[in-house]
Amino acid sequence: MNNLEQIFANLSDSSSSLFPWIIYIGILGILILFFYLLFSLMEKESRAPLGVIISFIIILGLLFWGEWKPLLSARKFQPVKVVQPKPQPPAVAKAEEPQPPPPPPPEPKEEPKPKEEPKPVPVTVPEEPKPAPKPGLAIITEKPKPEPKPAPQPPPPPAEKPKPKPKPEPKEKPPATAPGRGIRMSVSNHGTGTINIEIRGPILEVSKTRQPYAHLMIILDGKYALVIPPTRYREQKKENELGEEELTSVTYFWEKIQAGFDKVPPGPHSLMIDVSLESPQVHKSKMIGSGNLENDWNGFVMVSDNQTASLIFGTKNWLTQELERIR
Repeated sequence: MNNLEQIFANLSDSSSSLFPWIIYIGILGILILFFYLLFSLMEKESRAPLGVIISFIIILGLLFWGEWKPLLSARKFQPVKVVQPKPQPPAVAKAEEPQPPPPPPPEPKEEPKPKEEPKPVPVTVPEEPKPAPKPGLAIITEKPKPEPKPAPQPPPPPAEKPKPKPKPEPKEKPPATAPGRGIRMSVSNHGTGTINIEIRGPILEVSKTRQPYAHLMIILDGKYALVIPPTRYREQKKENELGEEELTSVTYFWEKIQAGFDKVPPGPHSLMIDVSLESPQVHKSKMIGSGNLENDWNGFVMVSDNQTASLIFGTKNWLTQELERIR
């Protein structure tokens, strides 16, 4: 307890060597707390180490101006003191020995004159430069002369209305079917019958986006498939808020389709017709599998030797969604 009381007494004494350091440490803590609170209010707590560095720089500046600079100036301008040797008393000679002759008196040395302290040079405080004017603003010292008012100009002609942008053509168009030539497939090498299929249409399929796999498929006996792309298509677009055209729907058409199978063996044969936007592989598995009831047309056709069986269809019935057979 006595040691603690002695330390507090030394700190409370302003003449103690620890007194100024306690003040600087206190100022350092206040500065660190100030910058931490400042960065916290700015929601930038990650810059707290920067506040500590700035606080140390400020404390070093205060130490330099408050402690070290007075010490440096005192050392620089302190006059040099000349220490003269003290005269020694002459040695007492013994009575028995003869006294030696006294040495010649030393020549008086000229004492060095104390150096004159240099006069303090007046320090001129430089004036703070005035802040440069902001770019784009000119300081006018003289009143500008009033300029003559310009003559009224005629009103500008009305701006021409922008011409509507031409609708861009699609880069890739689905290949069109050639109705005159038709699409045909040979079934076997031993058959002699022929099946001709004509779909007058039109058959429509609507999608919100472009479908590259849109097709009409005709399957014979669940094995042989004809894939027919649409004969034409039509896109519907509208302008958005930015003036850009957006695709709203695409309508695919199948019209005047002529297709068939050659070298068909005689006998009954199953025939399935359906339109889809899926890939042909997926669509074929659905047509001959569990989704065959959703085909546009399912039926049988009888083929004789060296004979041709013809099937003609119109459009799809909107109620039953099935192709209407004309003949």
